Amino acid sequence: MPPDHVRDVGLQVLRALSAAHDLEIVHRDVKPGNVLDAGVGTWKVADFGIAKWVHADETLTGTGELLGSPSYLAPERIEGRQAGPASDLYAVGVLLYEAMTGRKPFEGDDPFALAAAIREGRYEPPGAVRHDADPGIAAVIERAMRREPAGRFESAEAMAVA
Repeated sequence: MPPDHVRDVGLQVLRALSAAHDLEIVHRDVKPGNVLDAGVGTWKVADFGIAKWVHADETLTGTGELLGSPSYLAPERIEGRQAGPASDLYAVGVLLYEAMTGRKPFEGDDPFALAAAIREGRYEPPGAVRHDADPGIAAVIERAMRREPAGRFESAEAMAVA
């Protein structure tokens, strides 16, 4: 996607997640299939089917069950830690990486190899994949995709400002 389009989609997704996070709701399945083109340059975040209230017991969905789309799961989710707003922001980073470069940042021959790549943070920076990448957007993507949640943006609003 052209940089302006990537930025516009990202801002709209972040606006939607900011509203959900303000209500203490974590989406837990941010991915391209859940970002819908509503026409006239409007994008909507859909499918809150596995969303959770941040204070809920995550085990209510099933013991040992990992919810979400593997390619967009934050490292802490793969490691069995609870999802929080930072997990959604990580997924937005992955979504924007894919929009900017035309490919997913992490690859694996099987789910275990994919999980290992995500946990280890092994990906090619967006600017190395797409040499005409907007450096500002690339920096936001890389920060959103930091391995540890504390290294990511404090909120969807802060990511949108960046």
